[in-house]
Amino acid sequence: MRQAAKTANVPFNRFSIGNDANSINPRTGVAEFAGTPPSNPPHVNSFFETHRDRLAALADEMKVPPNFIMGLSAGESNWGRPQGQNNLFGFSVNERPLDYPTPEAAIDAFRNSQWYSRLQGKSEANDFLNELVSTEDGKKMYNSVRSGGYAPWIKDMIGTVDRRLPIWEQPR
Repeated sequence: MRQAAKTANVPFNRFSIGNDANSINPRTGVAEFAGTPPSNPPHVNSFFETHRDRLAALADEMKVPPNFIMGLSAGESNWGRPQGQNNLFGFSVNERPLDYPTPEAAIDAFRNSQWYSRLQGKSEANDFLNELVSTEDGKKMYNSVRSGGYAPWIKDMIGTVDRRLPIWEQPR
């Protein structure tokens, strides 16, 4: 193995359990040889258990990747622990979070908002993110409180969903 690694010009320590140079699995974002299986915090698992199917259905309806809608919702609802009851998308009036009787009611509110049509068909990450912060033709940003940092924050949330969802999907 050492010789093969040397021939491939790959540092051998990338294959040592627990070494900081370990290869990173592109699907899970976790070191390949970490020694212990990756796990999610309980609130992340709860978010996926409670909302993954309904958010994936919404994404399918909108013709956007499910991780985009899940990332948006995870960020805006603090992983399903929103300031407003069942407020999966962070909607507010005069900066006061709205309450919804059910998660489905929050999704219906999203469907009836400008964001449903504005984000529909945005299957490329940059298009999706740019629409969230677009102010062209008098449009409003999705979350003006974060202003310039909003698109990178949601991009990070989408990436976190990309890393955490496969961990949740593993058999327990």
